[in-house]
Amino acid sequence: MSRRPSHQFARAKARPKVGVNIYIACLAILGLLLLSLADRSLSGLDWAGLGLFVIIVILTEWLSIDIYARNTAVSTSAAPILAGALLFGAPGAVVLSLTFATVALIKYRSPISRLSSTSVTS
Repeated sequence: MSRRPSHQFARAKARPKVGVNIYIACLAILGLLLLSLADRSLSGLDWAGLGLFVIIVILTEWLSIDIYARNTAVSTSAAPILAGALLFGAPGAVVLSLTFATVALIKYRSPISRLSSTSVTS
């Protein structure tokens, strides 16, 4: 006589992707709206310095170390993103976050909806 274990795990219902994509789109639009309200002018931005930080973010994310426990990776790209946000303000944070999200999208072959959610949350 075989018995089933008494601690059956209930499966969580899958949430519809449409709702998640709408939520991500709303966050992206809100982020762009807040960026447009930033008082710092884009003409006075040090584009050469920001370009250097973009290169640093690309290198640190692309060369991140994969850990084979729970599909995680160790990346130091948070440090140049934070430094760029402090030095260049909101425009720098947006550019560096989009750079990070694009590199992660290419490296891990993620769906396109992850691009906007990663750039909004980083």
